[in-house]
Amino acid sequence: QLDLSIDMKRLAASAEAEEDVVFVKTFDYLCHGPAREDLERSIMENRLDRVMVAACSPNLYMQTFQESIVKAGLNRLMIDMANIREQVAWVHFHEKDEANRKAEDMVAMSIAKVREQLPDERGNISIVNKKRCVGCGVCESVCNVNAVQVSLDKEFEGKRKATVNPKACVGCGACVSACPPAAMDQTWFSNKHTVA
Repeated sequence: QLDLSIDMKRLAASAEAEEDVVFVKTFDYLCHGPAREDLERSIMENRLDRVMVAACSPNLYMQTFQESIVKAGLNRLMIDMANIREQVAWVHFHEKDEANRKAEDMVAMSIAKVREQLPDERGNISIVNKKRCVGCGVCESVCNVNAVQVSLDKEFEGKRKATVNPKACVGCGACVSACPPAAMDQTWFSNKHTVA
C-alpha cells in the first residue's frame, strides 16, 4: 500500500500547487473498475484536457488508463503516469521523508511532461526537422526497422534530407538519440520532454 510510506495528502497538495493543475483527486485502487469510472466522470465534470496518474507501473496500466480517458472524451496520448509504487513506495519503505520528496519530484516531472503532450494520432513515431537535417545518414544507419531514409529532397534544393516512414517507425528513438544536429524528434516522447 502506498500510504505506508507516502503521505498521499501531502502528495496531493504538492500536485495541486503545480502550474496548470486544476483538479487533483486521490483514489483507493485506481486500477479497479469503479475508481476508473470515477476518474472518467472527474475528467468530464472538470473539463480536463490531460491527465497525470501517480500510481503503479505504466507498463502494467498505461493502456488501461488510456482506455479510461478515451471514454471520457480525451485523446489517448493526453496522459502520463508517475510510478510511485515500485519506484518510490516499495524501495523507500522505511525512509518516509525520502519517499515523499521523491514522489513529489516524480509527480512534478510527470505533470511537466503531460503539460507539453500533444494529441497525435500517429502515436510515438520519429519526425524530421528538415531545416536542421544535414543529410549525414546517421539516423538511417541506426534504424533497425528501415523506417528512415536519406535521399535528395527537391524542396531543399536537392540536398540530402532524412524522411521517416510513419507506418514502419516503431518509436524506439534510436535515430533521435543518434542525430548529430538534433534534427530528429518524436511525436510523443519529444526532445522538449527530455531536455532539462
